[in-house]
Amino acid sequence: MAGEETVDGRRVYVIDATPRRDYQPKSTAGKFLPKMKGRLWIDAKSYDWVKAEAETLDTVSLGGIALRVSPGTRVALQQVRVNGEIWLPKRISVSAQARVLLLKKLSEAVDFTYSDYKKFQSDARIVATEEAR
Repeated sequence: MAGEETVDGRRVYVIDATPRRDYQPKSTAGKFLPKMKGRLWIDAKSYDWVKAEAETLDTVSLGGIALRVSPGTRVALQQVRVNGEIWLPKRISVSAQARVLLLKKLSEAVDFTYSDYKKFQSDARIVATEEAR
């Protein structure tokens, strides 16, 4: 637990996640976890995550040699509570350096921002196609 903050007017708990030196993943899907660190912002009322950030500490291989993500790659996600009902994406940010098939070097920074959510409402009724017996 790293403390408490306010994000978008909501009180959040801040949690740092760093790998333990003795951690051994139990599945192949978790092999990348010892090579990452992260930080989570958890809403104090609903316990839903508000923000999440992750950074690679070492090279992470995905699909063998198909894609190798370099240390320092960062991913940041943020959600917003809409109409007091649901958490929806607010921002996704990725800053990555990688190699594809050990040949092509990539360096990308991508930022997606979502806003102006509207509540969708629809009227529907069930119409029978046969006479009720």
